Amino acid sequence: MSVIKQKRILKHLAENGGKMSLRQAIKKAGYSQSTADTPSRITKTKTWEELLDQYLPDKLLTRVAKQGLKSTTYRDINGRTEEIPDRATQQRYLETALKMRGKLTDKVDVTSNGKVVEFKLIAPDK
Repeated sequence: MSVIKQKRILKHLAENGGKMSLRQAIKKAGYSQSTADTPSRITKTKTWEELLDQYLPDKLLTRVAKQGLKSTTYRDINGRTEEIPDRATQQRYLETALKMRGKLTDKVDVTSNGKVVEFKLIAPDK
């Protein structure tokens, strides 16, 4: 695995602020579609873990997540502007931090071991 390509993945993810999936970042970094379809080929490597430790150390993630978990917004309530917790922003901070450290996944394939399952639709005769 190319360290340069793996750095590009992190760069794409950082530049897009959580709006790009890991698969999209892998593909944009120059990896094949099959690698993008199986991100664990990259994320389960020692090199990936070392890059995460270097660029996204747990200490930094913890600090940023704590700040994000305290996010607030302002709402007009009965003619007064009040500061209230911004739950949507707080959730995004938490999810992003957990995903980057591999502690949360979007979905898990429990039926095909990550292999493409082909099927054919057969329309009934009329």
